Amino acid sequence: MTLTCDQAAEGSAAVGRSGTDDRAGPAPDRAPRLQAEALDAGYGDARVLAGLELAVPDGRFTALLGPNGCGKSTLLRTLARLAGPQSGSVLLDGRAIHRLPTREVARRLGLLPQAPVTPEGMRVRELVAQGRFPHQSLLRQWSSKDEAAVAEALAITRMEALAERPLGTLSGGQRQRCWIAMTLAQRTPLILLDEPTTFLDLRYQLEILALMARLTHELGRTVVAVLHDLNQAAAHADHMVLLRDGGVHAEGAPEAVFTAENIEAVFGVTCNVLRDPATGHLLCAPAAVARAEGARA
Repeated sequence: MTLTCDQAAEGSAAVGRSGTDDRAGPAPDRAPRLQAEALDAGYGDARVLAGLELAVPDGRFTALLGPNGCGKSTLLRTLARLAGPQSGSVLLDGRAIHRLPTREVARRLGLLPQAPVTPEGMRVRELVAQGRFPHQSLLRQWSSKDEAAVAEALAITRMEALAERPLGTLSGGQRQRCWIAMTLAQRTPLILLDEPTTFLDLRYQLEILALMARLTHELGRTVVAVLHDLNQAAAHADHMVLLRDGGVHAEGAPEAVFTAENIEAVFGVTCNVLRDPATGHLLCAPAAVARAEGARA
């Protein structure tokens, strides 16, 4: 799916009272801001998610992982209100997200979809400024607060020096950082990203993942991203969610979830889980495709 910059900005999501920025997280004794309860979701009559339960940890980087077709992007789209549940609910600050006005959601939760369409002729600063769209109205036009939000987003993503460059002159990694800057300009405490590292060279993948970790550890944002690389997820995410057969097979810290047993159950691959002696991060070393139960030797 591809979205234009206006659709990505409006369909994205942030927190706070109407017309204000609110980057503060909930009180420690409150339930997580974003939850799925008994969630069934899919496309038409096809059900992809069935009875899924998920509470997104506040102020953490959560990675959604699983084989192709397991429902990662369906879950993210439903959490972001781009797709409606077939049954069950998604709760944002305790309220059903699909019953909230679009602008209200977009002041609470930011979304970067897969393969957003890069507008022709637009410059970096202009695209990042689109992130302020949910905060504009007839009574509230562009202000110094908007300028500050754009400047902050450019600084966080290290795009200040490229602010006046046309988008078409950027590398893939720079362009992705630009889209993330647009999402950050919304100043939402919740940020959802659908495969943000896909089609990027390894260096740019690592830069994007390091940025996701920085958003949580230094700025207190809650980040949820669909990822494919298990080793990268284990190295950067605080919380891993392994999806299988339309539900959550396992979730928790990498130390608890990143096991040979879970990887075989979810991906059908036998492996050894090792620890990188230099970084201490867990690594998956695939051994073979697991034999289906009952198959002949």
